[in-house]
Amino acid sequence: MDKQTVHIKSLFQKLADDSISLEERLLLLNTIERAQANDLPNENDIAFDQEDTTLKMTGNEAHNIFNNIIQHIPEVANTNVVPFWKRTWVKVAAAIIPMAGIGLMYKLSMGESRIITYHNNASTIKLVALQDGTSIYLKQKSTLRLHEDFLSRSEREIWMEGEAFFNVQQHANKPFIIHANEDLNVHVLGTSFNVNTNNGHPYVVLSSGAVKVTNKQTSKVLSPGDMAYLKDGELLVNKKIDTLYYTAWKDHLMAFHGTSLQEVLHQVAQHYGYSVTFTGSKMRKELFTGYLSTNNLQQVLSTLEQTFNIKTTVKDQQIIVNN
Repeated sequence: MDKQTVHIKSLFQKLADDSISLEERLLLLNTIERAQANDLPNENDIAFDQEDTTLKMTGNEAHNIFNNIIQHIPEVANTNVVPFWKRTWVKVAAAIIPMAGIGLMYKLSMGESRIITYHNNASTIKLVALQDGTSIYLKQKSTLRLHEDFLSRSEREIWMEGEAFFNVQQHANKPFIIHANEDLNVHVLGTSFNVNTNNGHPYVVLSSGAVKVTNKQTSKVLSPGDMAYLKDGELLVNKKIDTLYYTAWKDHLMAFHGTSLQEVLHQVAQHYGYSVTFTGSKMRKELFTGYLSTNNLQQVLSTLEQTFNIKTTVKDQQIIVNN
């Protein structure tokens, strides 16, 4: 058994034991994705060291599970989906890894090329690791698309919807291009930055390095701390902004600057799936600047209670504010 087969077997064993890390899941998924049929080890070579009924399924069963998942995603339910597995053990991995690691990954036939789509329909931020070494933090309800032969092309192109933070691996001969919408494109060599296409007002915030942002009329080269955005079709740039304010989400934080307490609690309640009620109007218009956790509601409420001298109660999916 060669070293590659031994390594793949160890990753599958970790998957069976539920001890596999996110990075190892991504590595296993990328290995399967890149492999050709004649490069894959025999099924007998990766037999598990323990009984695990989770993995005891036929290729047809895995195929049916995958199709069932697809049918529950409206945007791809009626699309010609081409599974990327080639052999039985690959089918098993394909049925398990996407759900556990990065939401759902699927491939669509588009002419002579295939498009790989990453969609984060989970409740948490997902990390996408590309084959060129680029890492992408994909926000909830956001989507990335790229060609299957991404690395073999002269330009590394990605199409996105929603919001994502990119750490792009430098590759001097292959520029990295993000198509944020029909009018806004980001050209990169190696850098870290945030792109947001939500609400029809796309913008780019540069944390480090340099990028060129273009639309149909003009282009702008950004320096760290710059934000490029579209206003009435015109490409504009703000200088020396607080980049953390725009990228805090990837660190599981909500950022506020001069925001009323009423609006802060409205956004907090919306994020956690609650409603909010004020029993008085005294503190509603008080302003808040700072950062609040997106994964610890009690910590958020404790911070606001101490800051504004209020009392909050959580009951029946409702946040009640007393002042």
